[in-house]
Amino acid sequence: MSFSKLKGQPRAIALLKADIESDRLAESYLFLGLPQSGRRAMAIEFAKAVNCQGSLNKTDTCDDCLSCRKADGGNHPDIFVLDFDSQAKLLELDEDEARRQKDLRIASIRHLIHQSQMTPLEGRKRILIIDGAEFLSEDASNALLKSLEESTRSAHWILLATGVERVLPTVQSRCRRVSLASAGPETDNWDPAVNEILGYCNERETGFDPIGVSQAIFADKKKGAARPRADQVLKQLALGFSGELHKNPRMNYAYMLQHVFEAQNEVRRNVSPQLVMDSLLFSLKSSL
Repeated sequence: MSFSKLKGQPRAIALLKADIESDRLAESYLFLGLPQSGRRAMAIEFAKAVNCQGSLNKTDTCDDCLSCRKADGGNHPDIFVLDFDSQAKLLELDEDEARRQKDLRIASIRHLIHQSQMTPLEGRKRILIIDGAEFLSEDASNALLKSLEESTRSAHWILLATGVERVLPTVQSRCRRVSLASAGPETDNWDPAVNEILGYCNERETGFDPIGVSQAIFADKKKGAARPRADQVLKQLALGFSGELHKNPRMNYAYMLQHVFEAQNEVRRNVSPQLVMDSLLFSLKSSL
């Protein structure tokens, strides 16, 4: 893949290409967009373009040199991606601990900070990508902020987030913001309960019945079915409210999104999924 194959992001691509061509890379970037906006693919392509060894076009990638192939394979020694999966491997979490992760921890950020201080091994720059910057713990955010304030010219950070609501303001202030367009969630394929909840919230319908919606969500009484249902509904609600917040940045959507994030954390801590969902639905109703 190359920048030219990333569809629907002309403004973001133009900004990043201009930075590369002028040799004026920002010390840190904040890519904002829903997961389907291609923010992670954009970050990887940016890292590849910075370190590409074979392209005659300085602002794109050849996709064939050793550097590009390593980046595509996820084993480039100067490109690091932190998310929940890589954190579980880095911290050697067991299966249960990995499943219950609710934030990106300070130990993981310290590892990236250490890597950022080292000279690039093969590329021009070290690129450190945090996929899910909204999940940074408070301690991790503060450690990251200190590193951003003391960053080196040979390392650049890229933070990926659905929105700025849970990214420390002082971290935001150190980053160049890149907003990615999104075609929006494919709601036709979503859980019917999610569309019902979003419909109530968008129309500010005070007749919203939290108990009835919760009963519909957990109608399947099979053993082990509750958690996957809660996970599915909460993930889609987070995407839905993030999309609405981007289109219409009113405070209600920020509150609703915060309630959903808190519910996801509760489920990860093995709180009863139905209890979590009941509490969330009443909180959403109170926000209408």
